[in-house]
Amino acid sequence: MGFISAELSKIGGREVNQDFCGAKFEDKNGIWILADGLGGHRGGEVASHAAVTAMLELWSSSIDCSPQSLLILI
Repeated sequence: MGFISAELSKIGGREVNQDFCGAKFEDKNGIWILADGLGGHRGGEVASHAAVTAMLELWSSSIDCSPQSLLILI
C-alpha cells in the first residue's frame, strides 16, 4: 500500500502564514500532523513548526493506533 499526500495552506489576512503541517510514513502506516498558528500572535509560526516537528520525531509506526487502543484514552 502506498500513500499519496498533499498540503495546502492559505495565509488568510496575515503577513505571515503561521500554520505548519507535515507527514511521515513507515511500512504500511502514516501520520499527518497539522498545527494551526496562534491567531497572529508573535512566534506563532515557530510554535506550530516546533509542535509538528516534535510529533513527527516521536511517532513510530509500531505504536498501536487501533480503534480499541484509542478508546482507552477517552
